[in-house]
Amino acid sequence: PTGSRQSFTNSSTCDLTSLLFSFADTITSMLDCVDRPVLQAIFLNSNCFEHLIRLLQNCKLFLSANNKVVHKNEKELANQLLAEMNQEQVFQGQLDRLAVSAIQALTAVMLKSPAAKEVFKERIGYAHIFEVLKSMGQPSRELLEELMNMVRKRYLF
Repeated sequence: PTGSRQSFTNSSTCDLTSLLFSFADTITSMLDCVDRPVLQAIFLNSNCFEHLIRLLQNCKLFLSANNKVVHKNEKELANQLLAEMNQEQVFQGQLDRLAVSAIQALTAVMLKSPAAKEVFKERIGYAHIFEVLKSMGQPSRELLEELMNMVRKRYLF
């Protein structure tokens, strides 16, 4: 039962993780159209910024809770420790990919919209997003590059 439960949990975690990546990536893709200002207004009225930040916060909790493996004896405990080391790397990679996708979505919603940038500063703020990202652990190079891209687009567009 434990093995099948763990398999189900890993499968459902993988499905949810894929769904979360798709959610953030879809926002970015949708905004690549001629009706960008209309979609930006819809996203702003739907509290998109808040949802993306909560997605990051809740995903860390969800992934860490579902990546725990429980074993009963010493041999299984040793295997568990090895598995957890590998799972921690996978977990951090998933968190980082999600953070990159969320930053891309936030950037896309704010792109070429002074009003959206102002709404972001009022509702979320750069200090808060910094704290959320900091709580997720060591950032990857890709995440740092995406943050630099966000800053560049904030001032250039």
